[in-house]
Amino acid sequence: MNRLLLFAFLLLALPVGLHAVDPVPAPTPPAPTAGDRLVLRRLGEALVLSRATAGKVWPGWGLEKTPVAVYETGRVAYLVNHPAPPPDFTRLEGKVPLLGTVYARFGRDPRFTANTSIDLGGIPTACIGYSTAATEIETPSLRFIALVYHEAFHAYQSKAGKAGKGAVEATLMRYPDLNAENLALAQLEQMALFQMIRFEEAPDPERVRGFLAVRQSRLKSIGPEFLRADRGIEYQEGIPTYLEVRLLDEARKAAASTPGLGSEDPYALGFTVGPELRTGDYFLRLLRFSSDASTTRNRSYATGMAQALLLDRLAVDWKGAALTSDKYLDEILAEAVPLSAGAAAASLAAVKKEYRYDEIFRLVQERLGRLSLERKAAVDAFLRQPGIQIVLRFPDSPVELRAFDPMNIQPVDRSRAIHRRMLRLSFGESYFSASDTPVLVDLGEGPFDIRGATFFTPKEDLEIETDFNPFALEPGTREFRSSLQLSSEGASLQAVSGAVSVSADGTRVEITLKR
Repeated sequence: MNRLLLFAFLLLALPVGLHAVDPVPAPTPPAPTAGDRLVLRRLGEALVLSRATAGKVWPGWGLEKTPVAVYETGRVAYLVNHPAPPPDFTRLEGKVPLLGTVYARFGRDPRFTANTSIDLGGIPTACIGYSTAATEIETPSLRFIALVYHEAFHAYQSKAGKAGKGAVEATLMRYPDLNAENLALAQLEQMALFQMIRFEEAPDPERVRGFLAVRQSRLKSIGPEFLRADRGIEYQEGIPTYLEVRLLDEARKAAASTPGLGSEDPYALGFTVGPELRTGDYFLRLLRFSSDASTTRNRSYATGMAQALLLDRLAVDWKGAALTSDKYLDEILAEAVPLSAGAAAASLAAVKKEYRYDEIFRLVQERLGRLSLERKAAVDAFLRQPGIQIVLRFPDSPVELRAFDPMNIQPVDRSRAIHRRMLRLSFGESYFSASDTPVLVDLGEGPFDIRGATFFTPKEDLEIETDFNPFALEPGTREFRSSLQLSSEGASLQAVSGAVSVSADGTRVEITLKR
C-alpha cells in the first residue's frame, strides 16, 4: 500500500477523541486573601498620593509610571503598572480599588526575596515584601508607602540614571574602616548637616562651606576611591531617602487640602493623624555614631538625603545632573556654594571648634579599640562552634569570587573576614558554595583575593566522596586524583584533585586543592 494512503488510513482508524483534544483551561487563580487586599490597599494609597503630588517630588517621575510588585515570600506576588507582564502572571478578575489592573503569580518565586528593584520582563520593577506593610486596617501606613516610593525610585534610577554611578560594593569591602580621622570627620559632616536641615530653612552659606571643607579633608584622608564609596551610596540610597522625606511633607499638605483625601472619603488616607513616621525621624539618623565600615552605608543614606534637601533649600536645579551626570551631590553643592582654597582651612577650623572635633576623635579612637576586640571575639566564637571544622586551602592560581552578600560581611583584619550569609567561589573546574552558613575566609592582597575558607558543619550532615568512593573520617592524609564532592548543611564543594587530611580526633578536616 502506498505510504501516504497507509498514513491516511491509520488516521481514519484512530478513535474520534484522539484527534480533536480540547486544550486544558488554565487554572483560575485563587481570590486575594484579606491580608492580600490590605497590602494592595496600601499600594493603592501610595498611588493616590503620587497622583495628588504629581511633579512636586521629582519632576517627570511618579509612582504610577513604575511597575511595582508586592509579594509574600513563597506564596504570591501581585504586579501593577507593568506594560507587558511576564506570561507567568495572570490577570485578576474584577477590579481592585485605587489600582486598576492587577496581575498575580502564585507559588514560590526566587525573583522575589527582598525589598529591591529587579528586571521583570525586561523592565525595572520595584519589589516590596508584605512584612513591611502595616497590619492596622483603619490607619494608613506611611512607612510602607515611603518604602514603595524608595524602591520604585530605584527602578527609575536603573532605567534613567547613569549606569554604574551607585555601584560601590566592591570598594566598600576594602573601605578603611579603622581610619579614626576619616570616621571623626564623617561625624562632623553628619552634625553640620543636621544643624542646617533641622534648623535652617534658608541655609547659611558659611555653614555649607564648613560642610564642604570637612568633605575636602576626608578626601585627603582616605583618597578619591574610598570617598566615592560614600558618594555612590549618597546617590544610590540617599536620593530615594530624600524622596521619602519629601513624601511626608507632601502627604500632610495633600491630606489638608486635596479633595478625596479627607476623613469623609471612603478611601481616606488620614495622613494628618498617622504618627508612625515623622520627618524628624529621618533627621535624627544624622546623629548616629558612625564608627566602622558597617555603618558607612547607613551613614550615607542620611548624608545623601540631607544634601539633597540643602540643594532644594538653596533653590538649586540639581536633579537632572545628579541622575544623569558624573557629578555627585557634594560636587553639585560645591558648585552652588563655592569654597576657595584659601578659605577652606578657616572653614574647617571653625567646624572643628564648633563641634569639638578633638573630643570626637578621642571617642572614635576608643570605639575602634573596642571594635578590634569585638572582631577578635567574633573570630574566637566562630572557631568554638560545635561540629566538624572544614578548612579549605585553595590553589595558588586565581580564585574567582562569583557571588557574595556585601551587607553581611564582617571584616576581622587585613587578612580575614567572615561571610555570614552567602559565598560562591570557582577555580578552574572546581567550585565552592555556602548559603546561610558563616565562612571565615583568609585573604591575600585584598577582599577578592581569597586564599582559604573555614566553616563548621554537624558530623551527621557531612558527606565526602573522593574519586567516586565514600570517604571515611579516619585520621591521616589521602590524595584524590579525579574528583572530590563534599556536601553538608548549607555548603558544598566540588574539586578535581588535591589531598584530604583528618585530625587525630576526627574533628578537623583540611582539604588542600590543586588547580
